[in-house]
Amino acid sequence: MVINSYSKILVRAVLLLLLIYPLNVLGYQLNVPQSENQTLNWGELQENFQSLNPLIQGTYEEQNIRKLIFGKGLFEYDPYRGRIIPGLVENWAAFSDSLSWIITIRENIRFHDNSILTTDDIKFSIELYLEHVRTNGIQNNLQSGLIREIKIIGNNHFQLYLNKKIADLGPLLSEIPVLSRNYYSAETLSDALVNVGTKTPFGSGPFIFGSLTGTNSLHLFRHEQYVETVPAIEHIQIIFYESATMMMSDFITGKLDFMQVHSFDHARELNRAGSNFGLIAEPVKTPMMVFLNFNTSDDTLRRTNMRKAIIQACNRDLYPRSGPYFSVRSPAYGPLPENSPYYFRSRNRVEFSPRRALETLRLEGWRDSNRDGILEKLGNNLSFELLFPENDKYFEDLVRYIKLNLGTIGIELREQPVPYQDLRERVRRNEFQITLDYSFYYPNDPVRTFSELFDIEGTAIRRNKLGQRNQEALRQFRRASIASNPMQVKAIFERLQDLFYQSETALYIIYQHHRYLAVNKQNVDGAIQGAAIQSPAYWILRK
Repeated sequence: MVINSYSKILVRAVLLLLLIYPLNVLGYQLNVPQSENQTLNWGELQENFQSLNPLIQGTYEEQNIRKLIFGKGLFEYDPYRGRIIPGLVENWAAFSDSLSWIITIRENIRFHDNSILTTDDIKFSIELYLEHVRTNGIQNNLQSGLIREIKIIGNNHFQLYLNKKIADLGPLLSEIPVLSRNYYSAETLSDALVNVGTKTPFGSGPFIFGSLTGTNSLHLFRHEQYVETVPAIEHIQIIFYESATMMMSDFITGKLDFMQVHSFDHARELNRAGSNFGLIAEPVKTPMMVFLNFNTSDDTLRRTNMRKAIIQACNRDLYPRSGPYFSVRSPAYGPLPENSPYYFRSRNRVEFSPRRALETLRLEGWRDSNRDGILEKLGNNLSFELLFPENDKYFEDLVRYIKLNLGTIGIELREQPVPYQDLRERVRRNEFQITLDYSFYYPNDPVRTFSELFDIEGTAIRRNKLGQRNQEALRQFRRASIASNPMQVKAIFERLQDLFYQSETALYIIYQHHRYLAVNKQNVDGAIQGAAIQSPAYWILRK
């Protein structure tokens, strides 16, 4: 894309503001002619959109929008098939020592200025990502430290040298966005990191960044030289809303062509509206794990039998739901689901048994002396405060069933929804009794799964009895990330499961989170192919 001199002055002015507020993307601006006829009006909640920086994990909404701008990575996770698949990588093969790999990328990938993406850009992107990981202390992709050197052997071929053997290249490279060296480069990688966070977003995706107007809307325009099918849509206008109700109103009246459904009531309303609207369940990138955390420094919860009784009352295989937003993939009694190849059935688990839970509490001296349904001892009721993330339909449903289950054994539960950051801060300050929390499960990368469980600041797992075992857990992560012997890998994950159990945390369930998307079928064609929703890049508008 050619930027005129006026736009260059404008961009420099915007960048000066962004250097002052580097995490805020509001204010980006480029002059791109706007199409009047082929516009997709897309609704999003403002709270879900903060940054277009592709190096930051961000929300699902941000990730979807970034993909339209920055394009595919080297490898990508396919939530429909539950595995990592090639993105820009076309072929790859390891040498006999498995310490070096030859990788071929696809040809004729064009950036938004029509320059060709080459292995120079790949080398720059990998080195930039490693600098981002090092600078920010990110532990998610522990295998990234295995990359020793990147050698370019042609415009479409490069060689990756590793410090240790790995069995699968996908998890190593799947988190790395591919960026233009010429556009984002600087004297140092640290300066380039600043450029990625402040310069106008620029990539090889099907749409070119146009403008971001305050907190109101984001404009994207078709990349005419996109290597795959050129998008049928010429222009996407993403409108940001303060509330889901306002967004739903504009969708029903035809002002929006596409949005995410955030309310079960809105989903029912769309279903009743007839055939004009399509409702699509899209699985998110990774399944999630939900678990109870106990504060083991609390006088009552310090007792092993108390925690055991709570687990006995709650560890059901399945919970009924009144909403469609989450579907159970596998019950879980440890830090990995039972359908994981690294799950060990020899581990003891506490089975669901309210009768035994009540017997356990009576042995601890708890009685319902006044017959009000709540156990008491020494004049104190058996009552706990439960913190959980607010504004989440699944957590609200789950808390209701947990409260009912604990009520059957005489435990009173005082539910308290809080913003997620406040929940983490309460845990960090040790100001909680029980929390309902979540983490991601990465089917192709159990190392990262354990890393998120053990090593996120502010999680109750980290602060509960793990303490001196933190360093041991990290050593085990690194061993697992470079292990090539299956028996060695099995032994490592068995040890990590033992460490998890010692954290005094009861894991509930593994579930697959689905986002529900709504499409105005009167205006949009081609939104659904089989069971999967297609990218807006390939939609056809009837306007």
